[in-house]
Amino acid sequence: MKHRFFFLGLLEVIAVSCSVEEIKPFETYEGDVFYATIDDYPSSPDTKVYADQDLKILWNEGDLISIFNRNSGNDEYCFKGETGDNHGDFKRVKDFSEEGVSLNKIYAVYPYSRATTMDEDDFISLTLPAEQSYHEKSFGIGANTMVSVTKDNKLKFKNVGGYLSLKFYGEGVSVSSIELKSNNGELISGPCIVETLSGVPVVTMSESASNQITMVCEPPVTLGATSSEAVQFIFVLPPVMFTEGLTLTVITPEGAVFEKSAGSGLAVSRSSITRVGALEVVPEYPQPNNVIYYTSADGGIVMPNEAEGVFGANIIANEYVEGRGIITFDGDVTSIGKYAFAYRNSLTSVSIPRSAASIEEKAFIWCENLAKVRIPCSVMRIGNDAFSGCRSLTSIEIPDSVTEIGSGSFSNCSGLTSIDIPFSVTCIGDGAFSSCSGLTSIDIPGSVIEIGGGAFSYCTGLTSVFIPGNVTSLRGNIISGCSNIISINVSEDNPVYDSREGCNAIIETMSGTLIAGCQK
Repeated sequence: MKHRFFFLGLLEVIAVSCSVEEIKPFETYEGDVFYATIDDYPSSPDTKVYADQDLKILWNEGDLISIFNRNSGNDEYCFKGETGDNHGDFKRVKDFSEEGVSLNKIYAVYPYSRATTMDEDDFISLTLPAEQSYHEKSFGIGANTMVSVTKDNKLKFKNVGGYLSLKFYGEGVSVSSIELKSNNGELISGPCIVETLSGVPVVTMSESASNQITMVCEPPVTLGATSSEAVQFIFVLPPVMFTEGLTLTVITPEGAVFEKSAGSGLAVSRSSITRVGALEVVPEYPQPNNVIYYTSADGGIVMPNEAEGVFGANIIANEYVEGRGIITFDGDVTSIGKYAFAYRNSLTSVSIPRSAASIEEKAFIWCENLAKVRIPCSVMRIGNDAFSGCRSLTSIEIPDSVTEIGSGSFSNCSGLTSIDIPFSVTCIGDGAFSSCSGLTSIDIPGSVIEIGGGAFSYCTGLTSVFIPGNVTSLRGNIISGCSNIISINVSEDNPVYDSREGCNAIIETMSGTLIAGCQK
């Protein structure tokens, strides 16, 4: 079913509604014709949905639904109205003559599937699609599962799920597909049970369900060049809370990939739209596992430091072609080893292949002009002082494969203004971000259990810090020298809460600052 809707305006959450006043009486009921409309109301009086000018969600001519006519036999019915109607007749297409268990009510499900079933407890078993299609300012045909429960021929459909609106932009970028995947395993597609005993559909995902959905764009969708021209993509999801956010993977027709983790604590509610701000797509084109790409300030070759096994393979070529350097190896790059590019001041960007599992100690130490690094999702560990002194880095995106950020990994990166630490990280080493004076805030994820001594010391731009509840080890003075700290919040679940020992670990000397109930 294609719904022509959603001029979203500026609302963060917009509930789905429509008028039911136009329902017409049906004089006779013979079981082969049903009259249907959509009967979801706003979650609050201040929210609206813009479907068409009359605020209606619309059917398509030929839409198919399943009807269980007072028994568990799944019959197929077809919409006989016109595309653009939000109400009209459904007529029987097929009668499978499988009455099965008798039911006290009539149940209907959109979209039709022969695999949709009812049981004697009035539970509906159906499948939420793992693949949805792109439609401009709408969701894909067949993506918006709805159910209706009635005792006569009037079907009032209610939405089973809600809607997640994503916006992407990127100059010269087209999109062939978008994969949405929950980071903490929340199930969002596949087999589920829907019960309607309360009058409102309630979804329980099956154990065999999936934590991802793919939106297919046929033909590919061209993105706008700026955030104001961003293109909207609407996913239909069951009600869900993404406790650790989600990962979005955008693929272009050329096979280039853009991956972004976002949305920690993001919630999608039934019959409402949740919006995520516009994201810029900067795709990375397919990169062989035996190649490292880079650029240099002088447009010349950057020689890696010679060390046996530093990349897990031997360099067989290093050339600078059409504005970028290409280092080729005789096998897969498995690691960016110790001192691999240390003190290479002409290095301005580097793209690490997806085969690399680690960035070792001092791999890029004091590469002062290094402004851009692509760390692939294969990397699990960033070693001690790996990027220390890379003063031209303004932001770094750490993939959710990384579990350990070593001591001094990003120390003295004074240009850093933002860091995205994923929920995979459990350990932040000693002085990992010390003297990153450009940082104004840091979000330590709930996955972290250990923070090393002086981890954020002398980050003079920091104004606030939150220590999450899972942290069990603080090794001293993690924010000493942070002279502009205004607030320090410690989760009440944290072992250091209301502990002078914990306070001593957090701070060295900040007279008069109250931390977790103790005065330092």
